[in-house]
Amino acid sequence: PDTTKYCEDHHVSLQHMEGDTMDPKKLEEIGAARSDCIVCMFDSSAASNTDDLTDSELITTIQSLGKLNYQKVVKRPRLVSMVHSRDTLKLIKGATEEAGLVADFILSNELESGALVQVLMDPDLEKVFNEVLSANSKELLSLQSGKVLEQDFPGFSSDYLYTDKRLKVKFQQIQKCARKNGQIAIGLILDNPKGEDKVVLIPEMQTEFELGAQDRVVVIGDFKDAYA
Repeated sequence: PDTTKYCEDHHVSLQHMEGDTMDPKKLEEIGAARSDCIVCMFDSSAASNTDDLTDSELITTIQSLGKLNYQKVVKRPRLVSMVHSRDTLKLIKGATEEAGLVADFILSNELESGALVQVLMDPDLEKVFNEVLSANSKELLSLQSGKVLEQDFPGFSSDYLYTDKRLKVKFQQIQKCARKNGQIAIGLILDNPKGEDKVVLIPEMQTEFELGAQDRVVVIGDFKDAYA
């Protein structure tokens, strides 16, 4: 409802389409060539998808957009999409130039830390971040790892609390667990009994950690989560 009202107030026409974005015929059918801006979103959480596969789909989509008929179009649409691997970013930018498009790409693992870049791209987002980070809304919390991972790893908190056992888990999995709780994971505080704890902020999604129950996950969430 809020999106609809915003579009009406600003005289913006918004279309949400689902399907195969890699098929030029489908893109022609939805009038992609006549759009001002195209936002591509891929379901990277699907079991069949990996970061590399999702980025490959984006490259193919860009190539398909480049094949559209732009003869009656004054200005080609701007493309906005998320890139899941820094390794493929150069290839994606090359495909974009070859297709004659202008694009904005956001690295997925830097999404939470890229608020400033996003605000520069869209000043209206400043209101959103102010709300998210306000004292009356979301908080920056340090939660015991077991509280975040318990749903996907039952018994983790109690089984690991007084032992040296470690759980190997990628930050991508930690992020997914946090989001199930309505939180956004932005880093870790790794316990060090012999000295100062190690703080890791915005790690790569594929970075693997060996977590114990004493390690903590830094999240943006509700204040009540700290006492749940």
